[in-house]
Order: sequence, then structure tokens, then C-alpha cells
Amino acid sequence: MSNIPSMQIKQASMTLVKMYMKRLTIELESIRNSDRESSQDSLLLQGVHFAYKAHQVIFLATFC
Repeated sequence: MSNIPSMQIKQASMTLVKMYMKRLTIELESIRNSDRESSQDSLLLQGVHFAYKAHQVIFLATFC
């Protein structure tokens, strides 16, 4: 039973991470689609996509 609160905290934090990464991805894509694209923005966007995919794998391994 003592494991349930920690699982709920993990789920809540994963939800927040997912929301943040989606928001960041949208912001970076809007920058990328403008004329001001830089290589740093592109690399950051790739990093966010990678982190999001890694988050999905960890989330599935933890909760499924």
C-alpha cells in the first residue's frame, strides 16, 4: 500500500514532463518554421524529441 502514493507522484510528474515537452516542441517548431531558424534551435528541438521518446519508453516500462 505504501507504494501507491509514490506511484501517483511518479505519474503526476510524468504528466507534467509530457505537457512541458509538448509545449516546448510547439514553441521550437514555430521558431523553426519562421525565417530565423538556427542550428542551435534545430539541435534543441531534436533533443526535446529524443527526451520525449525516452520518456515514453521509461513510462511504459514503469507503469505497464
